[in-house]
Amino acid sequence: MLNQAHISNQDTYYNRERPSIVSLVRVGPHVVLDLGCGAGAVGRRLLQEGKASTVIGVELFAEAAQEAARHYSAVHTGDIEEMTLPYTAHFDYVLCGDILEHLKDPYSVVKKIHGWLKDDGRLICSLPNVRHWPIIANLVFRGA
Repeated sequence: MLNQAHISNQDTYYNRERPSIVSLVRVGPHVVLDLGCGAGAVGRRLLQEGKASTVIGVELFAEAAQEAARHYSAVHTGDIEEMTLPYTAHFDYVLCGDILEHLKDPYSVVKKIHGWLKDDGRLICSLPNVRHWPIIANLVFRGA
């Protein structure tokens, strides 16, 4: 699937800083895994605010992954459900910003995440609110 949305800095999907997620990460030299990292805006913000010393990303779309790689220590490109990442008890935080709802089997990914987190690590995830009026309007009026 070709997706060029992230190319513009005005894009609101691939270039969002996600303050609601960033605010949940404590200040410190944390190692963070950002699943569905887009063009890397969240990781860039974490690094700027001193909330991460290392950010590693996973992104499905190669063009967005290349942009994120400008700020992240590493970016794995591909489908997280198909990947085997080389980490065990490595991350202080794993971030899933609106990605779990796109997966065929989100439970298996959450199980993988458990193995990637340090014993005191944290999973931060967000899911869209299907009761939010713009989503309902799109469903009712556009069928999307």
